[in-house]
Amino acid sequence: MQIRLKHFATSMLLSSPSQSYCHPGSSGQQMVVGSAHKNTETVWLVKGKHGSGDSYPAGEAVKHGDLIRLEHISSRKNLHSHNAPSPLTKQQEVTAFGAVGTGDENDDWQLDLENPGDWRLGSQIRLIHKNTIKALHSHAGYTHPIFTAGGQEVTAIPKGDSNDLWLCDPDDQLPAAKRFTLPKIPNISWVSLLGIAGSVASITGWTLLTLKEILAKQVFADSLAFVFSSAITLGLLMIVTSLLLSYYHRLTFNPRSGLWRTGFWLVSGTLYVLVFLASWRVIALVALNFLSPFLKWIFGITHD
Repeated sequence: MQIRLKHFATSMLLSSPSQSYCHPGSSGQQMVVGSAHKNTETVWLVKGKHGSGDSYPAGEAVKHGDLIRLEHISSRKNLHSHNAPSPLTKQQEVTAFGAVGTGDENDDWQLDLENPGDWRLGSQIRLIHKNTIKALHSHAGYTHPIFTAGGQEVTAIPKGDSNDLWLCDPDDQLPAAKRFTLPKIPNISWVSLLGIAGSVASITGWTLLTLKEILAKQVFADSLAFVFSSAITLGLLMIVTSLLLSYYHRLTFNPRSGLWRTGFWLVSGTLYVLVFLASWRVIALVALNFLSPFLKWIFGITHD
């Protein structure tokens, strides 16, 4: 989910302007500061810990004690900290680090809730940097036009007072439709390719499968019945495939591990084949017992 994170004591939003730190002893990485303005620089994506994939599955609760990362939406860098001095108070520097959502283990933060349980909008939280055991922190009155780009300094310090507290105030969040970002299915997708393959199969392959019975009967009505049943079966096949692919794309913000995806396709693929074979059998029986006699009646065929 995409969120805005507000500093509880000063109401400043966690932000990352495009400028890099330039104070003495700095890392030179992208700044993280507190800002009073709601814009794209104050939006972050909640993700799983480093090495666990890009995000939690959509709708899965983040709980007290979980390790998470926060990806800055504008720059695709992760909230990060390390042993370097902050610009004004010389506490531990907090930066935005990485590229296209990928950084290192210094991007991991442990969720520390005031009231342990699920992380919900309005809950007061602390974010404890995993590798240095320091809390994300900010404080009123510490700004600099260059060293913090006019924003309020954000640092990491040993867990202590209310200046470590943050919350996702519901009033600051994006509209619900924009908080959850799901991957788009490409314009040229497997569904499109399946449509082409299905069209070819309806003319060639499927005809070959039923050719023996059709030639044996030598009845025009039976031929049409099998063509129609083939079209219905292929149509159902394409619809089910489209739904299956759509579900797979929308199940998570980003696909899970290769092992999970392999298991998903083994199970769903087996069920898919079984349902298809059963559907073909039912539709073939309908074609022979109902559709074929109906077509014979339409064409005035009274005998084979």
